[in-house]
Amino acid sequence: MKRFLKTSAALFGALVCAAVLPGCAEEELLCNSERLDGPVIVGAVLPLSGKFQAHGQRMLNGLRYAEEELNHHRGISRRQVKLLPFDSGSTARGAADAFEAAVAAGANGMIAGYATEEAEAMVPLAAKHRIPAVVPMATSDATAGTSRFMRRNAFTDKQQGEALAAYLWYWRQLVRISVLIDTTPSATYERNTSGATAQAFRDLGGTVTIMPEYKGDDYADAVKAALITGPQAIVVSARGELAAKIVRTLRASGYTGTVCGLDSWDEPAFFRGLAGASDFGDCLYVSFFSPENPTEEFKDFRAGFRQKFFHDPGSSETMSYDAMKLLAVGLNNARTPEDFEKNWLSIHNYFGATATYTMLADGQVDRTIYINAVEPGRGGADPAGRLVRSFMYSKLESYRY
Repeated sequence: MKRFLKTSAALFGALVCAAVLPGCAEEELLCNSERLDGPVIVGAVLPLSGKFQAHGQRMLNGLRYAEEELNHHRGISRRQVKLLPFDSGSTARGAADAFEAAVAAGANGMIAGYATEEAEAMVPLAAKHRIPAVVPMATSDATAGTSRFMRRNAFTDKQQGEALAAYLWYWRQLVRISVLIDTTPSATYERNTSGATAQAFRDLGGTVTIMPEYKGDDYADAVKAALITGPQAIVVSARGELAAKIVRTLRASGYTGTVCGLDSWDEPAFFRGLAGASDFGDCLYVSFFSPENPTEEFKDFRAGFRQKFFHDPGSSETMSYDAMKLLAVGLNNARTPEDFEKNWLSIHNYFGATATYTMLADGQVDRTIYINAVEPGRGGADPAGRLVRSFMYSKLESYRY
């Protein structure tokens, strides 16, 4: 059963937020916290247009469902919750503009974007306006621990790289891997996760045979270079359709080892890209989420979400839902940054729809991480992810001894 964590917040005198932006004139208060009545406004900066718009819409559905649940119970601080979505256009500039618009609209807290570039653009704005923001999906380490106003329920690139490396080393007992590196200027996520996985595998004692570079669709030479070194696994951190193309190329080249990805594989475009393949072999990836999550919290969420939206939730929906619920914990009776931080750091073994969460003082999160295998679809359906292992991130360290 979910527990809403509470903290006793010392109430300060009524201080007034500046009428002209940016931010609050009185440093003691969170911005827009001078209002003690009316709804608690949560701004959501989402990619509702542009290249990530499909993810943005799914995130919005998860947030809407969390809003409905909160208002059905006690809201936040016994006040109703009002969700205001703002479109980032899938760009950093758009995310910054949307964040400013949400603050101007009176937001008390924020859900901060989908992609790395969106979240990074909002880090200085959260501090500038003294407004708490939760990152549900972007995995960039650059948004972790950089500001007490920017918190996350997403794991980071480093954390998921360590998780994949540990799975390959401890559970699969592999000792030689290759890691493909996309050097396209916009492929920041791909480089970060590839580098983190390679470093973590070396730290465990494994060998990274080669890290060949490629740019987008021009990956043929990188694949050949990796194959020549005879790795037991090849890490492909590309997104969606491109990741599926590389997997197909590896199999067509006769490679029978393990092909692995990061959370970027967990999207419909990747699975559609593998549809109809005669044999995509042993493929696995790190994920925020598993549809086979056995917890009652997830089962309840899935049943209610399906009834409301007529389809099963995925990682975008569940992560956003959890972000909203966790933000509600942080905002409960919080009028100062200290109030919010105390609430946030009191979150310990919180059972969300996606994961179990414990918030750490350095801005990181200890949470459930899933390793999913790609399995063929049934009855003509696209391939899908199947849970093979889940563990708390903090447990990885214990395997070293």
